[in-house]
Amino acid sequence: MSADFAGDPAAAERLRARREQEQAAPLSGPTLITLSTVAAEHVSWLWPARLPAGKLVVLDGDPAVGKSTLSVDLAARLSTGTSWPDGAPCPTGDVIVLSAEDGLADTIRPRLDAAGADPARVHALTEVRYFDAEGTLSSRSVTLADARLIEQAVVKVGARLVIVDVLMAYLPGQVDSHRDQDIRSVLSELAALAERTGCCILLLRHLNKAPGGNPLYRGGGSIGIVGAARAAMLAATDPDDDNRRVLAVTKSNLAAMPSALGYRLVDSPDHGCARVEWLGATDHLAGELLGRHEADDDRTERDEAAEWLVGYLNDHGGEVKAGDAIKAAGQDGIAKTTLTRARQRAGVVSVKAGMSGGWVWKMGPRRSARAPVAMPRPAATAMTADRCVRRAGPRHEQQPPAPSADHRPVRPGCDDRAPDARRVRGLQRVPNPGPARHRRLHPGRPPRRHLPGLPAADDPLTSSAATPELSRGDPVTVSDAPPRQVRCVACCEPMALVETEWLSHPTCPPWPPNRMPSRAELAGTR
Repeated sequence: MSADFAGDPAAAERLRARREQEQAAPLSGPTLITLSTVAAEHVSWLWPARLPAGKLVVLDGDPAVGKSTLSVDLAARLSTGTSWPDGAPCPTGDVIVLSAEDGLADTIRPRLDAAGADPARVHALTEVRYFDAEGTLSSRSVTLADARLIEQAVVKVGARLVIVDVLMAYLPGQVDSHRDQDIRSVLSELAALAERTGCCILLLRHLNKAPGGNPLYRGGGSIGIVGAARAAMLAATDPDDDNRRVLAVTKSNLAAMPSALGYRLVDSPDHGCARVEWLGATDHLAGELLGRHEADDDRTERDEAAEWLVGYLNDHGGEVKAGDAIKAAGQDGIAKTTLTRARQRAGVVSVKAGMSGGWVWKMGPRRSARAPVAMPRPAATAMTADRCVRRAGPRHEQQPPAPSADHRPVRPGCDDRAPDARRVRGLQRVPNPGPARHRRLHPGRPPRRHLPGLPAADDPLTSSAATPELSRGDPVTVSDAPPRQVRCVACCEPMALVETEWLSHPTCPPWPPNRMPSRAELAGTR
C-alpha cells in the first residue's frame, strides 16, 4: 500500500487508520465518534485555494470557453510537477480522466502533448468489465454509481486528481440531475471516496440557459451539486475582450476567495489542437462575468434585430406578412425568437388579416398613445339607476357618437366594432348576440345598429341629450322616461315605448329570435 501512495504518505496513513476503525466498529447500531479522539489536521491542497485534496470541486462553463482544455492543462501540470498558473508549487502525481465527449487518440492525447504532460501518469477510465450470469466476460460504461470500482482504480495508480468530463454524462440512468436527493445520494459516495483516498475529484459541468444571475445557480442540474462540492470555479468569456477567458472561484469553503486568472486558447500547430496560455491575475469578479457579457450580447442582438425589422417594414410599405418577415430574417442570420422579442421593442404590432388570413406585422402606435373612446349617456329603463347608470370618467368626456340602430349604449372603452354585451328587456337582461352571431342567424340582413332609415342623431326622440340625468340609487320607471323610439327585440321593427316594460310588440314573442325561451314563456306567460 505504501507503494500506491508513495507521493502522499499521509493519505496512505489516513486510509489505513480508517480501515482499522471500520474493522473495530460493531456490525450494527449507530456509530459515534468523540471529537476529542479526532486529531486536528490542516487542509491539504493540490492547488492552494482552488483544488483541495480529498474533496469535490466543480468547474462550470459554457462549451466555448475551453473547460476540457483547461482541465487537461491542470492534469499536465500535476503529472510533471510544473508550477500552477499563479506561481504556487504543484506536487507530482497521477491523474485519472473520465471523458465522455472527447476521443483519446485524436483529442486528449494531442492536448496533453501540447500542454507538456507526462502521458505515463495520465490514465483514462473507459469501461467496467464483469462476468455475467452465464460466465461470459462483458463490459459496460462506467458511471458515478461505481464508486467502489473508481476507488480501486485510484488506489491502483495512486491518483491525486480525478477529472469527470462531463458530470451529467456519468450520472446513472435512474438519477434525476434536478432532484437534490438523487444527486446527493451519488455525490455523497463520491465525496467519501475522495476523503478516503485523498484525491481531488474535479467535476466539469455546463451552464444552464438562464441569463445572468448568481454563478452558483447557473450550473446545470440541482443546486445540490455545488452544495456537495467544497470549492467551485467558473470559466467564462472576459466581458472586456472576447478573445480572453477568465477562471474565477465562485465558492470556497476551505479558504479565502482567490483572485481570478485570465487565460487564452491559442493554436498548437505541431499537435493540431488548442492549448491554454495563462495571462495572470485579473480584477474581474465571478458575479459580473455572466451578467455583463450575456446582457451585452442580448442587447446587441435585439437592437440589431429591431433595426432590421423597422427597415424591412419601411421597404415594404409598412406592412408585411409575419411569415415573410421571419423567413427574411432567417436568411440574414436573425433567429425567430430574437426577431419576436425585437418586434415588441420596435413597436411593431401583429394583426390578424381576416378570419381565414394569416398574421400581419405593421408599425403601430404605442399603448400610451391609444385614444380614449367616447361613451353616450345611458337611456332610462325600468330598474334602479344604480344598475343602469354607466361609469363615467375623464376618458368618456368626449363628444358622444351617434346612437346605434337599437339605441343601445356603447360599453365603456369599446368602439363601434364592439356593441354593448347586454340589452335590457324589462327587468331581465338578455345577452347581446353580437355582430358575428347575428350574421350566422340572419344571413344577408345587416346588423340592426347599421339599418338604414334611422332618425338623425339630433332627433329629440332618439338623442341621448333628451335623457334626464340619473343619479345612482334613484328609482326610474318607464313612465318617467321621455318617449323614445326603439325596435322590437323579436322582429326588429320600430315601436313606441309607452307604459310598458316589454321591448317587443304584443303580437311578437317576448324573446329575441336567437334565444331559447323558457318553459313559462312557451306556455304563454309574459
